[in-house]
Amino acid sequence: MKLLESKLIINPFDGIDWPEESQQEQQIEKTIEAAVEEVRDAYLNLNPGNGSIETINKLLLPILTEVQINKFLHSLDKAKQKGTQLAFFLNRLVQDTYKAHNNGIQLIMSGIMLNFLGFELKAKPHKRLKLTIFGDAYNWFGANSEYCTMILNGNSRDNLGLKSENCSFTVNGDTSDGCGWSSNKSRYIIHGNTGNSYGGQARDCFFSIFGDAKNQHTYGSIDCTFEFHGKVGSISQGSAGCIFKASQIETYEAILRDLAINNTVQLIDNYGKVLEEKRK
Repeated sequence: MKLLESKLIINPFDGIDWPEESQQEQQIEKTIEAAVEEVRDAYLNLNPGNGSIETINKLLLPILTEVQINKFLHSLDKAKQKGTQLAFFLNRLVQDTYKAHNNGIQLIMSGIMLNFLGFELKAKPHKRLKLTIFGDAYNWFGANSEYCTMILNGNSRDNLGLKSENCSFTVNGDTSDGCGWSSNKSRYIIHGNTGNSYGGQARDCFFSIFGDAKNQHTYGSIDCTFEFHGKVGSISQGSAGCIFKASQIETYEAILRDLAINNTVQLIDNYGKVLEEKRK
């Protein structure tokens, strides 16, 4: 039996004027540029010294993508690439992008150092906000944030992650004083050195420091774990319920001398295996 051949007599797409791919790309690029320009104008129209968080959060702004946020940042003159106002503005853009279901954002700082970058970013337990910074940060990086994962590929100054809740910080560089101060249920992985008063008044947090740590002073921590892979200064006498781990025997012995009662000290190998433990 011979099958009948079917032929398409009429092309349903005949008569439709399809735009060329280059035209579509140009239209998309115009839309992107228009959004960036709108945000840039809004930022430049802020009165110097009047760019509070409240003022910036009231602005009606388009939601930018990660690429657009970086375009906005680097479209500014050098004189405008500084100040707390810019940090608050960037934080607003990042928060809006997160709310639009983009929870992985990278910022290329290219030598721009800001106070309060990543400040008061809020996310949800089932959908954390991930912010990666390429460059250095100044003071209060990631402070007062909740349910965020922050990666800093550079150095920071004071109070990194201060008063954060349920956050994770990875620093591929050094931090200064007050790292993790008064934070709760947060993690800090510092691949360089850290300054004084790290973990002060923190609760249920984890600190892993691969470089040297300075003095913890008198500000105690509660139910925290500290993992040291370098040298340490003095350890706080006010800590309670904490575990102090050291991969160097000199650091282990120094912690034993300083540490108050109601804490645990462990000597570990480079893989985290406990070789010796003493409770005080």
